[in-house]
Amino acid sequence: MLLKLLILAVIGVMIYRFFGGKIPILDKTSKPRTKRSKPKIEEETMVECAKCGTWVVVEEMTVVQGKYYCDECV
Repeated sequence: MLLKLLILAVIGVMIYRFFGGKIPILDKTSKPRTKRSKPKIEEETMVECAKCGTWVVVEEMTVVQGKYYCDECV
């Protein structure tokens, strides 16, 4: 009898852990699970400076009359 209770307790803990500590039927505040998408890889676009010719990330460039300049050349 004690062995049956111990086995049921172990199975109960395993089920509890499988659901991440929350049982979806009892937890009304949790959002339904969705498929996880791959993390988006943000590409950094490199642009050549119009004056010195060095390649720098676009976010660090200054645009003057449609041409990209690095911070050192501005």
